[in-house]
Amino acid sequence: MTSKTPMRTMEDIDEKALSYGEIKALATGNPKILEKTNLDSEVAKLKLLKQNFMSQKYDLQDKTIKYFPQEITRLNEKIAAMEKDTIKL
Repeated sequence: MTSKTPMRTMEDIDEKALSYGEIKALATGNPKILEKTNLDSEVAKLKLLKQNFMSQKYDLQDKTIKYFPQEITRLNEKIAAMEKDTIKL
């Protein structure tokens, strides 16, 4: 025996692993269970998309109220200063 640890690897025969709902549908023979599982996963994806959308929406509303007015004021002041500098030349 050596002190080396044997390397063991295992690869999936199939590229796609079955989900719990798919296994349950296959075991019971009821396609409605698979449909429900697929619908549940789609609902979860849609909820996540909605949360991302709402987060972006609130971020843009916050920028509209706070950031953009300040940025407009800053840029207008910068433009005025540049115009003042060009008049002196």
